[in-house]
Parts: sequence; structure tokens; C-alpha cells
Amino acid sequence: MDNDKKKKLNRIPVFYACDNKYAPIAATSMASLLFNTDSFVEFYILDCNLTQKNRKKLEMLNEKFSNFSIEFIPVDANAKFGYIQLRNYLTTACFARLLIPDLKPDLGKIIYLDCDTIVMGDIVDLYDQDLHGFAIGAVPDPNVFENPIKKQNQYTAALLSQEHLYFNSGVMIIDCDVWRQKDMLPKLIEAERLTAATRYFNDQDVLNKAFDNNYQPLDVRFNVKSNLITHCPQDEIVVRHYTGHLKPWLKIGFLQVHAHDFWFYCQMTAFFAEVLVNGLTELVQIKETKL
Repeated sequence: MDNDKKKKLNRIPVFYACDNKYAPIAATSMASLLFNTDSFVEFYILDCNLTQKNRKKLEMLNEKFSNFSIEFIPVDANAKFGYIQLRNYLTTACFARLLIPDLKPDLGKIIYLDCDTIVMGDIVDLYDQDLHGFAIGAVPDPNVFENPIKKQNQYTAALLSQEHLYFNSGVMIIDCDVWRQKDMLPKLIEAERLTAATRYFNDQDVLNKAFDNNYQPLDVRFNVKSNLITHCPQDEIVVRHYTGHLKPWLKIGFLQVHAHDFWFYCQMTAFFAEVLVNGLTELVQIKETKL
């Protein structure tokens, strides 16, 4: 059987954690993924109180694509994680990913993607990465562990060993069977408790602490963050990750390098007009404030 036929037979489980704020962005990521693969994708949305309207708009991707299914899994993130003190601009929805292996006990290997990603290559290339017996695979962040000052600050905040390669948790492969065998959820809860007073990057620091020097590093092309865009040729990128505050759909993020990639896929979704109007409104407000 040739590789093309094998890809078409693949059924790839992909998870997003999504609230109403990020529903339009998740839809864009999903559209990009479907556009770039022949595989059948099983989307699982960790539904953090999505409105029925937003669920319907996500499902409307079936007007352009037929190679997917979608299941909404209700998660009351505030009830489960409301006690956690958050840093930066994130919501408790970011912690929902910690529940994936227990929420779907029938699944083995899965992909988790942050909503603010777009897929620019075939997602099967990520899914087929060998985890070599580890529970997760993720992309190390050289901006952290190769910078002595950043490393000292970040590793102290997350209580990490010096041998660990700090990873970004926005793109992960998870072997749910290994995760459950190692009973990772209590370890993650303990990592949250240990880092509560010092950590900066919320669930990402918790995951790094729980998997300290105990995960499979992946190539940078599977999670090209905004500040790593020069680390990978454009035609080799599999997943582009709009990290930081300069999002293409927010304020001057319109001007970010490769923001046009986001808009190419966003116009395939039922959210396009809404996202565009909101972004333009913010630009006008910034101009008026300066004037």
C-alpha cells in the first residue's frame, strides 16, 4: 500500500480546549488542519461553556470539508481549576488539557493543539512521530534553555532540573495509555501545588515540572512559535504557533510576520466576518487613543 493510501486510512484524534473567546481562533486552526491533510480527523473539543451558536459555527466547517468528525466534551474548567491563580492573559480553559486521557479512556495516541495554531503541513507527519515510550512529545523552546538569564529565571520559577529542555505545551503528542499507566494527573496536581507561588506560564510550567527531563523532544517544525519563525524554513513548517500578545486577530498583530497565513484559513470559517470586524475595531480604537 502506498503512502497516499495509508494517509487516507488514518484516523487522527486532535484535541482543542476552547471557550467562547477562542472559538473563532480554534475554527481557524481546524480549517488549516483539514485543508492540509487527506487523513480523517476526529476533533474533540474540550468545551468550556461554549454557546450553542459557537458550537454550530464550529460544526459549519462541514460546508467546506468532509474529512472530519467533531465531539464536544463539556468541561467546567472553573469548577475544576478555579482555585488556581492565573498569570498573563490566559483563562482556566488552558488547564483542561490535563484531563484528556481520563476524559477519553478509549483513546491511545492523540494530538493536542492550542487554539492559536495553524497547521501548514500534513498533520500525519506530527502524529507519526515516535514517542519512544514517553507519555508526551513536545518541542523544546531554545529561547528559554539556550539563554542563561531566561533559563535561570524560568527554571527557578518552575522548579526544573538543569538537564531538562523546557518545552512549549501548545503542541503535544500524548500517549494516553502511557499517561494513564503512570497515573500522571495526581503528579500534575502536585506540580501545580509546588509551583503555585513561583511559576509564570500557568499550565505550561506545571507540565514541564511534571515531565521534568522525561518526555520526547520533537523537531521545531512541529511548533514554530512567533519568536522562532527564523529557526525553520517556511516550506518545512508543520504547525505555526502565534504565541505572545501579537496575535494576527488582535490590534497590531495584523502586521505580524506571516499573519496572512492566519487570514487565509480564517476566511474558510463561519467566524471570518466577526474576527475581521473585531480586529479592525481594535485598530481604530488604538488610533483614536493616540490622537
